[in-house]
Amino acid sequence: MCDTKSMLNEKFKMKDLGKLSHFLGIDFEQGNNFVKMNQKRYLCKVLERFQMYNCKPRATPSEQKLECSGEEFGDVKKYGEAVGSLIYAMMCIRPDICWIITKLSQYLSKPLCEHWTAVKHVMRYLRGTLDYELCYSKCDAGVALTGYSDADWASCVQDRRSITGYCFSLTKAGPVISWKSRKQPTVAYCRLVKQSISR
Repeated sequence: MCDTKSMLNEKFKMKDLGKLSHFLGIDFEQGNNFVKMNQKRYLCKVLERFQMYNCKPRATPSEQKLECSGEEFGDVKKYGEAVGSLIYAMMCIRPDICWIITKLSQYLSKPLCEHWTAVKHVMRYLRGTLDYELCYSKCDAGVALTGYSDADWASCVQDRRSITGYCFSLTKAGPVISWKSRKQPTVAYCRLVKQSISR
């Protein structure tokens, strides 16, 4: 490690700040054979910004099916800022809110009041899970890439497109290293074929 730093120092103007502890809203804790990542400080700022820090926590990130009709939410900018703040958390270390944030981001141009209620529900969930973190530790058992994927099979009533999600980890019981949830670009359908049975 020291040799690498010396080599880089010869070619670039740089300063050694020691072990990484905080970067772009993510806190790091390094120890013997492990690295922990959390966004507690960032999420506290988000909750305070939207007056949700003292809210009652919820046990799940979502409990309702989002509709496309109803009373419009008046402050589109506020809705976009809130969802954008949650997107950053989702992308960094919170795969547990990936599905609901993907759904909420589809209504940025015309959010409804129930969508804003769902955003506040996510914040209530985050308030109760501020200590959640990703912990990457040394594993003597070796690396085994494990992946999971699923789709909700055309749950969107507007365009009948499915939302697909996946996650990957390097060990069976280890933390995820990659995750994503997104709406499919095409409509999936099942074609039924009637077959005649000869006797």
